Amino acid sequence: SHVYGATKEYLGHLGECLATEAEYYGIDVVSLYPGFVNTRFLGRINNVQMPSWLEKINQNPDEPINLALSGLGRITRVDSGFQSVLFRLFTKIVDANIFIKITAKLAPPILKAIKLEAMMKYDKKNE
Repeated sequence: SHVYGATKEYLGHLGECLATEAEYYGIDVVSLYPGFVNTRFLGRINNVQMPSWLEKINQNPDEPINLALSGLGRITRVDSGFQSVLFRLFTKIVDANIFIKITAKLAPPILKAIKLEAMMKYDKKNE
């Protein structure tokens, strides 16, 4: 969702800005970008199933936490997990406008793969 992406980016940037101000007071701020993590989150949403190939590359919940804690005092942004690191590298190589066009083409098949389309229809039906 565009709201999710915008909120995530805003909070990450806010953390990076806070880190510059808080450093003077000896406070560490770390922005964590975990990618997909094996949790019960999707299991709680009706009609949504994670594709098996995506489940295989998901992280254990301890991995992003350990990376964030190990980054304290050294780094401000922590990219954790295959997807997060891949997107971070991709956005450094590819212009943002091209990245937006690619994402617009790739998003619908991915959303269908995790059956979010069914969830959206369910939400519209129950409004």
